[in-house]
Amino acid sequence: MVQDISSINDTEKVALRKVIFQFKQILPIVFTLSLFWVACAEIYKNNLGSTEYVLNNQMPVGGDFIAFYVAGKILQKDTSKLYDVSHQLSLQKALLGSELAKKHQLPFIYPPLVAYLFAPLSYVSFKSAYYLWTGVSFILVLASILLISKTLEQSPMCFIRNVTLALGFFPLTMFTFAGGQLSSIGLLIFSIVFFLLKHQKDFLAGVVFSLSYYKPPLFLLFLIYQLIKRQRRFVIGFFCGGILIIFITILMVGYANFFDYIILARGYSYGSEFAGLIRMTPEKGVGLYSLLFRIQGVNNMLIGNMSYLLCMALSILVLLRLQPSTITYPHLVKSREDMLFYGLLVSYSLFLSLQLITYDLTILILPILVVIDSIAQPNMRKSIKFIGSVSIIILYISWYFCAQPKNDWSFIPMAMGLVIWLVAYSFLIAMMARNKNHGKHDPVEVLEQV
Repeated sequence: MVQDISSINDTEKVALRKVIFQFKQILPIVFTLSLFWVACAEIYKNNLGSTEYVLNNQMPVGGDFIAFYVAGKILQKDTSKLYDVSHQLSLQKALLGSELAKKHQLPFIYPPLVAYLFAPLSYVSFKSAYYLWTGVSFILVLASILLISKTLEQSPMCFIRNVTLALGFFPLTMFTFAGGQLSSIGLLIFSIVFFLLKHQKDFLAGVVFSLSYYKPPLFLLFLIYQLIKRQRRFVIGFFCGGILIIFITILMVGYANFFDYIILARGYSYGSEFAGLIRMTPEKGVGLYSLLFRIQGVNNMLIGNMSYLLCMALSILVLLRLQPSTITYPHLVKSREDMLFYGLLVSYSLFLSLQLITYDLTILILPILVVIDSIAQPNMRKSIKFIGSVSIIILYISWYFCAQPKNDWSFIPMAMGLVIWLVAYSFLIAMMARNKNHGKHDPVEVLEQV
């Protein structure tokens, strides 16, 4: 006979709930490991039988890593040519060959100290340097996830789960690791700031945030928001760190190289003839500005720029409206709601960046893990869990809908996934704020906790 569900006692209900809970814990791990396996299979296929510099798909080994490797090489011989784009491209051509170098020209437009980061790697062979950097990048990601887990006060098992969730995120595996990019640094910066703010180290968090100069557009809205909210100790720490970094940079490379970097960085925008040699296209852009550029075109960017500024102003108003009342000076990150809002602020800062490329989405690992931690709470409403889960899944699988071969519209699905993520995230915080004092507690969950 089938046992009547009403005859199940509370102890059996607790055991059943534990089984369901464990299944829910395993399911996202299986999902993300499957995505990670797909990414690894793609990377393996491209690397199988590759040469020192060229993959099977006729792309450079390490993707964009060639630009950082060449910058390190230039520092060995003549620092004054660090931002001589024609010299950079000639060295890339010597390594990749004329045909491949012509298709994949990538100038080095990062601050001088970034070049010094890669200078030691330039003493070994190109492929070895790429593998070493991938190892370093992986360590930076692990350190970031550890800091996020510590900030959220999670168990070691949650840390392992977070690592698998990160590895299944395509912007990390395909575009940061396989593409030889620096987004692991951005993730680490935001993670350290997150950790320090939780422990009320606001000035030190600002100093660490000054390292965002490696790619300022990604962090601009975050800084603007701190200025609007008059977070004094954070802002003072940021400017102190920034002054120190500028001083060290000038000391190491001189005024000429520093101002060469400023001039080149100002011209690094969509539609412009960069250094008279390369035309910047929004092919891999996934932020709001790249979407507006695609829609308006280079000839109508006045309208695009006005639309962008309007969207930024509206986004700041939305953030001010959604900010939890628990965020008060000097305690910027205190409660779970504060941590959730921190992730939202990071997400908006990325989306509104003037230069958001596919690999920069790696930084979204932080808000994703924060949202997962929140919706995993036992007393969270099912509607909130559903919205959070669906938005994360869309963000993870949007890569599969990107067009092949690649063109200016290829990565639009990833951009749309980011838009859906922001809307769902904002709605999620609004729902949590509304229902904060009306949570329902299941008696079985209470018994399980006892």
